[in-house]
Amino acid sequence: MKQFVQEQVAARLARVAFQVQHAVKLPDDDAIHDLRVAIRRFNAALKLFAGILGEKQTRRIRKQLKAVMKRAGEVRDRDITMQMARKAGVADTSRLVKKMKREREEKMAALKKELTRLDRKDFTRKWREHLS
Repeated sequence: MKQFVQEQVAARLARVAFQVQHAVKLPDDDAIHDLRVAIRRFNAALKLFAGILGEKQTRRIRKQLKAVMKRAGEVRDRDITMQMARKAGVADTSRLVKKMKREREEKMAALKKELTRLDRKDFTRKWREHLS
């Protein structure tokens, strides 16, 4: 059972690592959405298997991901607002859309900083060690 759990968690961790790199290189709305989905799925696996993997280790990892989710959520909120504005017929040159674009750029810079910090810590290697 433990081997199965480790394989499942490792697969989700690999997906998070891929999405982190993708979001840094190409930070479009799909990349941010995919990053959030990958993190939510990884978190779900950590919660589900915390008894097998270790409560302390999983809690520590989930805490580190919380900051990334917060920043990614802030970016995603702007993406959704702009999509809704476009569907409502608001022009891209409107003050609302321009404001959302500026805010998105600011929030994306904060997210990139968080992702770079996480990546610099070589999080996948450390987390694999914690979870095995």
